[in-house]
Amino acid sequence: MMKDQETLVLRLSIPGYTVKRKVDYTSIGKRLDKMVQDNFLGRKILVRCVGSKDHVGINIEQLVDTIRRIGTDRYDPNRKMIFHDFYSRHNPDLFASPFTVTTTTPRCGEIIKEFYEKTTGDRKIGVKADIILIYDPKK
Repeated sequence: MMKDQETLVLRLSIPGYTVKRKVDYTSIGKRLDKMVQDNFLGRKILVRCVGSKDHVGINIEQLVDTIRRIGTDRYDPNRKMIFHDFYSRHNPDLFASPFTVTTTTPRCGEIIKEFYEKTTGDRKIGVKADIILIYDPKK
């Protein structure tokens, strides 16, 4: 997603997707994979998870609008990223998982589970990925 590119916003409601109880990442992943397959089948993409609770002082709608406008959730240079002490030495543009979308390779469940587990290790509490950004790696 880039500032001057068309942005597609898809919404998927998943009742029961909460950090307060055990999450069935396989079931959630199947629903997300279907949405990704319907829109990006055969394409190589980069997937980035975002937890809106990480963005204090901004609600989810404002965050989505900001992402649509600038192309990323990295709007505040002073906001710390996951494992900031380690990664800040490498100055990454963003973190994203690359893969080619097929009808047989489930990925989204693994990606949101990994995000939750990494935030647990960094923040001592898991953060639910409630925004998933998909980028074209050629841009």
